[in-house]
Amino acid sequence: MAVLTELLDILENSEEPLSKRIKLADHAFNLTQLPIQHKEALLLKWAFKNISDSENIWNLIDKWLGSEQFQDLVQNNISSDDISSLIEVFLEKIELLSLNDPLSRELIKDTTLILASQRIFYQYFKHNIKVYCKFLSRIINKIDCPTLFIEFIKDPRLLTKTFLIHEKFCKYFLDFIYPELVAFVLKHENNAEIFQETCKFVQKSLFQENVKKIEIFFKEKKEGDVRKKRNVLQDIFKYFISAYELNHFDLHFKLILHSLCQNSDSHLIYKLCVVTLSFFKFNMRSDFNIQFSMELNSVALSKCINILSILFNEVATKTFSEIKISNVTTTDFMGKMIKTLIALNIPTSKVYDIFLSIISINPLTIEPLVNHVVIFLMTANNCDQVSTYEKLVISIFDVFSKLHRTENFIAKLIQALKTSLVDKVVTKIQADEIFQFNGDCDILVPKVETLSAKMILTENILQCFTNSINTLASWQVINLMKTFLYHFNVSVKDYLKEQTDNDTDKLIFVEILGTLFCQLLQSVRMADHTIPQNVVTKFENGLNELKDILKEFGSDLLKKEHNHITMRTFLNMAYVWAEVCMTLSFYSINKEVKITTVMDNTYTACNLMYLHSYMDVHQWQLISQRIMNFGEYPCKKLLQKLFIQKLRGMLLFDESITEDITLNIVKTLQEHLEDTWKDLLSDKFCVCYIVPKMDVISLTSLSEHLIEDNSLQDVHHIKDSPTLMNSMLYVIMSKLSKLFKTKRKHGEDSNKGISSKVFSLVPNEVFFNCTESYDLSDVIAAIKEMNKENEKSLCDFGNKEEKALLYLKNIRRIPVICSSVDIQKMVLLYLYYLHGDIRDSEMLKSECECLIIGILQNCKFQLIDIFDLNLLCTKVLNNFEQHQNIFPLIVENVFKNDDAIKGFDSTISGLLNKVDSSKYLKSVLVILQAVNKQIKSKKDTSAKETANNYKEKILNKLVKQVCKSEFLVEAYGTCLKHYLSLGQQSEILDKLSEKLPTYMEYALANISSENKKGCVILFATVLHNKQKLPGLDENVVLNVWNAVKSVDIEDEYSHLVNLIFTLIPNDEFSNLVGDLLQSCQKSSNSKNYSALSRQLKIWQSILTCNVNPVKMKIWQEALEKLIHQLQNIIKNDNIDLAVIRNIFSLQESIILTQHFTLSSPLIDLFLINVSILTNCDSLDFEDIFNISVSLLEKLLKYRNAIILDRLPPFLQQYRTLLKLLCDKSNSDENENAEGSKKASDCAHKLEKLTKNLVLYKKDVSRISVYLIADILERYEQINLYPNVKLHLNNCVYSLVSLCDHHGVSYLMRVLSSASTEMFKILYEHYKRYYMFTGKV
Repeated sequence: MAVLTELLDILENSEEPLSKRIKLADHAFNLTQLPIQHKEALLLKWAFKNISDSENIWNLIDKWLGSEQFQDLVQNNISSDDISSLIEVFLEKIELLSLNDPLSRELIKDTTLILASQRIFYQYFKHNIKVYCKFLSRIINKIDCPTLFIEFIKDPRLLTKTFLIHEKFCKYFLDFIYPELVAFVLKHENNAEIFQETCKFVQKSLFQENVKKIEIFFKEKKEGDVRKKRNVLQDIFKYFISAYELNHFDLHFKLILHSLCQNSDSHLIYKLCVVTLSFFKFNMRSDFNIQFSMELNSVALSKCINILSILFNEVATKTFSEIKISNVTTTDFMGKMIKTLIALNIPTSKVYDIFLSIISINPLTIEPLVNHVVIFLMTANNCDQVSTYEKLVISIFDVFSKLHRTENFIAKLIQALKTSLVDKVVTKIQADEIFQFNGDCDILVPKVETLSAKMILTENILQCFTNSINTLASWQVINLMKTFLYHFNVSVKDYLKEQTDNDTDKLIFVEILGTLFCQLLQSVRMADHTIPQNVVTKFENGLNELKDILKEFGSDLLKKEHNHITMRTFLNMAYVWAEVCMTLSFYSINKEVKITTVMDNTYTACNLMYLHSYMDVHQWQLISQRIMNFGEYPCKKLLQKLFIQKLRGMLLFDESITEDITLNIVKTLQEHLEDTWKDLLSDKFCVCYIVPKMDVISLTSLSEHLIEDNSLQDVHHIKDSPTLMNSMLYVIMSKLSKLFKTKRKHGEDSNKGISSKVFSLVPNEVFFNCTESYDLSDVIAAIKEMNKENEKSLCDFGNKEEKALLYLKNIRRIPVICSSVDIQKMVLLYLYYLHGDIRDSEMLKSECECLIIGILQNCKFQLIDIFDLNLLCTKVLNNFEQHQNIFPLIVENVFKNDDAIKGFDSTISGLLNKVDSSKYLKSVLVILQAVNKQIKSKKDTSAKETANNYKEKILNKLVKQVCKSEFLVEAYGTCLKHYLSLGQQSEILDKLSEKLPTYMEYALANISSENKKGCVILFATVLHNKQKLPGLDENVVLNVWNAVKSVDIEDEYSHLVNLIFTLIPNDEFSNLVGDLLQSCQKSSNSKNYSALSRQLKIWQSILTCNVNPVKMKIWQEALEKLIHQLQNIIKNDNIDLAVIRNIFSLQESIILTQHFTLSSPLIDLFLINVSILTNCDSLDFEDIFNISVSLLEKLLKYRNAIILDRLPPFLQQYRTLLKLLCDKSNSDENENAEGSKKASDCAHKLEKLTKNLVLYKKDVSRISVYLIADILERYEQINLYPNVKLHLNNCVYSLVSLCDHHGVSYLMRVLSSASTEMFKILYEHYKRYYMFTGKV
């Protein structure tokens, strides 16, 4: 006892260092002869009490718990009370630890797992399950880390079978552990992995050892025999009763439900649904004879609906077969559930989710109930759940479309809406047809005050209707048209003749009919040449019948007061009817369908009799007046479309059109531009034909709208309109001129900036009248005179700098280079002077400079016409940040004109006087480069002489400069190159030769991105004239290579690499290639892809070398090794696309280099690389496809002899690309328009590859049938995008052209039934429309 007291005193003495006490405790623990009872428990308790953030104490605890000494302990050594005390101390101490410390969390997790696996603790926990569950719950509460949490619950030591089979484990698990699990999942609700792993943990805890008990439970519940033996589901439902009032009860339910359904069969899930509904106070006894003692006392309908949504959503994820319980099948159960929800009359988002889940479980459930569902959905207030409503209606459309019963569904939908909206009949569901809910209804659904067709038939629903129509056979389309004609005719006769103006529902029904009918007419493809003539005739008869209905409809409208619903319906029907008639007539080759047009002398815009002759001029004028006076925006929009339609029809069907008609329509459209400008600009015909005829005010208004709403600027037909773009330029320049105000000095009046003065001098007609050219000489003269005065103004932006920047960015989006030369001149002048006005904003200056560069790059005029060249060059070099980009463009423009060349002398002289500055030296070298091009061109002799004089003048000056300095590498290289090219010895050349070693030494040692151009010029000159330059180092070629091999090789430097590898000796060539190969390997291993890209460009440059056979053999072996090395990069999942492009660009360069012999290993490597690339998931599908097809096309085109000998592996890659394309073109999985366009572009490339393949008829004809079979197999397996299918059909037609009648018969015999039917159709189309028959 004395020893124990003394030991504990020392250990509890806080004055002693903790490390010293830990050593003492560890020594005491290991000392077997120490006479202390329960020593291990006492020491462990001390360790637990001293738990802190220090890792040493945790290591000590883990060491003790893992020791053999501790493993051998029995109850005599450590009692149950000791263990209970230890656990309490441990839990108390970890509660004090910080949750933010990741080390503490991990140490708690590890120590807990060791404790749970220790035999003595395990025995204690086995007999004290409640304590164990409490213990685990508090540990889970402390592990606030997703990774550690997952590791903890996945550890097999945590829940052994001994725990799981304990009678009360499930109860205690639900009482203590489960709430902590729910809390953790809720805290990390966006982490799907935590949810899934928690569900697995719950499934293991509750259901792994209780599956048979659950089945017995369901059996006894169905028979009404309740046993006293405890069951896990009893515990679960008791837990639900206790947890019902919690805030996140739905998550408590969802976790258990998901866990139970993970490995359950359909029978068990069905029974669970029945019991769950009964538990939540749905009356199931009449159908299932349940005597269920446990149910909630009070259930809120809102909570109940959430639970049902979770339940059926979970069931929908399982494969659910048709089964029966108490003579009630799953289909009957689901149908009754739908009726129950309809009877509750709560059209909320959650209810719609339940409907979606039921349709997913069994789509056929919805068919007999479609009348009830349609009325329930479409007459509800769906403003707050539009997306869910759309999704549900679209899913119903899909069900009937896949059953090929779309016309039946439309008939039922019309009848149901008629019953509800017109007949006002309320279809009641009998009480015995539903599961009666006995809870509290706490959901208040807002009443529908006014319905609207737009709310019922949204754009997405109409698009789904269109997709369904596209799948119909032609006879089904005609039947559907007849259905609409009948109902529309009845509506017009019965409803509009009555006093129904106050009955909005009836009018809404007419509008719904009209909207669906219009969608049908717009969706059918009767103008397609594959449609039989008898179908077109029936369709035309239907249009004539619709014309008669429209005549009656229009007459009735004018007899009543104006109603925007009926007017909107009539105008929409009239517009679509005329559009379809025009389309059929225009594409009718033999004039089987001819539109009736009526021309009279009334040229007003509202005279629409030209296409709509079923009403006279007076009636159309009256309609137009009503809309102008009382009409809402949709009616005005439709009337505008009718005006435009009339003009378009006249242009299509009349040889000439009176200008008065066009001007009247344009004038009418201009009057309502503020309301309809967006619709006008969205119409390509309007932009191309009507907008150019508008006045300046209207064009200015349109431009202002475009600037404010810049989303329309990227539309192609707007960008291609010179009228709109020029007017936008005018408006932007006008706004900028008003925006920039200048500061005035004290005592002076405020004056405008120079750019504003320049703009004020430009006549408006330059921008608004593109058909005429103007003499701008007076304007330019005035501007030049203003420039000579050298006025300066300081612009005050205030807080408008962002606005000015926005205007300049708008100019960037306008294709100024496509405008007239006069406009380009004015814009360039304006931007130049605007740049001079800006003083403080570097961002605005930079934007101005970028715009100026863009115009100069595509300049169609001479700068000397609008600028003083000397002044322009001076200002650019002094005031422009991007002068290094702008000055070469100016020089290039100058040397295109003889007069400009002759007038450039003063500029050159001024630059040469300042050549000591590096900026001016570079400018002189730019001029020298332009002079060299001029001398080689086919220009006038006098201009060449002038240029030659400039050259001598510049070179004389440069020679003096380079002889005085040792760092002007580019200037020295240029001079040396010139005087060596003269081919004669001179004093100047001797001077330059003397400086050569100095410059070479400097260039070899100091090559960088700034001076690499000069270094490359010098190196190329030296290597090219190696024999003419005595005193050069023998290893000069190798020295140059060592200097430039790390420099980024661009197109202009590839000549130097070519020279190096051409001049290098054979033995050194091998070393250089080996060095380059090793560098690539090093870059690849270190994932330095920028260096690798640079090295691959060097390999491409070497390909152009004309080397001897010895070098070629070395080179070929090196390339095979390189391509083999690069395979590992292509296999990398995180590879950069730019590197892939460079790798395949090198492969294509090898293929295109005709003097390079492709070996068999290289061909195999190329094809294998394609296969590897197509399996890469990290890159975009379109990029992969384009790169692969490009390589295969190059192989087939430039190396066809080799490829045709190795056709099977080549076609294997063809099939791989076909499979990849079809997998990415699945319309059932990917419905976005961008994905469809990408897939279509790729399919077009595959079609081109197929056509190239078909050119080699002799080799490909024998395998064409197999390629056709591959394509048809894809058709059979995947629902492809229509555009993709179009291109693949063309592939089939190309391949069929290689098949003789034996090949066709073979395909008919061996293809599957579905593929055979598709091939028959394709082959018929091929023979009818594609096969060449010898006739022209």
